[in-house]
Amino acid sequence: MKTSLQNNIRLTWQMAYVALIKNFLSAEDVLNYIEPSELSGLDADTISSLYSTAEESKEAFLKTVKKIIGDISEEDMRKCIEKWSLAYLKDIYLSDQSIREKLHQIANVWAMFDYPEDWKNIIYYMPVTGNEMTSELTLYRDFEEFVNRQDEIMTRE
Repeated sequence: MKTSLQNNIRLTWQMAYVALIKNFLSAEDVLNYIEPSELSGLDADTISSLYSTAEESKEAFLKTVKKIIGDISEEDMRKCIEKWSLAYLKDIYLSDQSIREKLHQIANVWAMFDYPEDWKNIIYYMPVTGNEMTSELTLYRDFEEFVNRQDEIMTRE
C-alpha cells in the first residue's frame, strides 16, 4: 500500500475494486486503507459482509465490493487504472534507487499495466526514433517530464 499512501491516492471503492482485480492490493489492504468516508456511507450489514468475505476469499470480497460500487463504466475503469499507474510511477520517481534501477522498475510497471503506448519513450530497451543515442540520463529526464505531465492531467480531472 506504500504506493497510494505515498502518492496521496484517495482509496475509494472504485479504486479499491480496480486494485483488487489487478492484484495491486489485498482485501486486508483495502480494509486498512479505504477512506473513512467510504466506510461511513455503508450500513452495518454491508460492513460486516466486507469483513467476513475478506477472511473467506479474495473472490468473495471482490463480489462484495462490486455490490457496493454497482456497475463501473469502461471510462471509470480506465481513469482508475491511470491513477494507479501514475502512483506506481511516482513511487519510482520518489525512490532512492539509482537511475538504472528506476529505469528497470519503470519497465516492470509498464508490463503490469499492459504496455501503454504512451510509455514507450521512457522504456530503456525500446528503440529510439531517428538515429539518436539515448543515455540513461536522457531517458530519466523524459520519465520525469512524463510523470509531471501525467500528474498535471490528473490534477485537472
